Amino acid sequence: MIKKNHYIFCLDGGASKSMSAVFDTKGNMLEKNFGGMCNIENNFNLSLNCIDNHLKKSKKLKNIRKKNIIISLGLAGGRNRSKKNIINKRFNKYKKIFISTDGHISLLSILKKIEIKDYKDIASFNIGTGSVIHFFINKNIQFQIGGWGHIFGDQCSGYWIGKKIITYFLKNIDNLESNDPIYSDLIVNFGNKDSVVMKKLISNDVEKIASIFKIFLKYLDKSKLSKKIFKEIILEYSNIINHLVYNKKKKKIYLSGGLANFYFKHTPHKFKKYVYLNRSSSIYGAYLMTQKKEFVENLYNDKRILKVIK
Repeated sequence: MIKKNHYIFCLDGGASKSMSAVFDTKGNMLEKNFGGMCNIENNFNLSLNCIDNHLKKSKKLKNIRKKNIIISLGLAGGRNRSKKNIINKRFNKYKKIFISTDGHISLLSILKKIEIKDYKDIASFNIGTGSVIHFFINKNIQFQIGGWGHIFGDQCSGYWIGKKIITYFLKNIDNLESNDPIYSDLIVNFGNKDSVVMKKLISNDVEKIASIFKIFLKYLDKSKLSKKIFKEIILEYSNIINHLVYNKKKKKIYLSGGLANFYFKHTPHKFKKYVYLNRSSSIYGAYLMTQKKEFVENLYNDKRILKVIK
């Protein structure tokens, strides 16, 4: 039971950056702080340090006893059960801990802006370093599309686009693709051709590869390759929106994450009436997760896989 003297520490941890906030029991945000990546799938130890650092940064919680603090975490990679168990043990002195994904709390944050009766009409498409889609099936069950990670998934994400550009660049090295102005910026930012391969591919630095999206934007109207990739990513994005609208019957698709504005701007005309920017902070979704049991993530990976097997 949540009492008046309790505080709720919420963390929205993405693959590139993170934000924490402290709420009182009435939902008032008392403070917020910012930090680095918090992806427990890609770098678990760094993510644990990220959570610790956010807790230490909080001035509001400095003199509050741990048993009066509730922790709510929405983390990239937050469905990994073994790592969730470790996090639960690490913070077991706190009143209670909720752990979910950053995509899930992004979905919940939309409920701040809409009528609760409309929940089945909405979907959340979170596009940043990675990507994932969440939506409600009914009041107690949410469903996920994507979220398989950067190696096989994360369609439309910054990493996914950066990986495409690197793939073409490697073909250029092998004389299978023609030169393109965008390659000069890759070399300026990441070194010569050999060091690009060594630093970005062998080390597989997800955040660095995702940062290539900024170079892509710079050359969007100046490079044949950028124009070609633009067509590819908008086709992929359109196929996803089409699936949500016509197969999943979603009337409102809310975009969030670092690439949300880009995709909102370039949404094809026929989908414009279905696509919105999520202007609510995902951190509010982490707060909502502590308020109602139906908002605690209740899915899916096992059910999703079983459906495929059947």
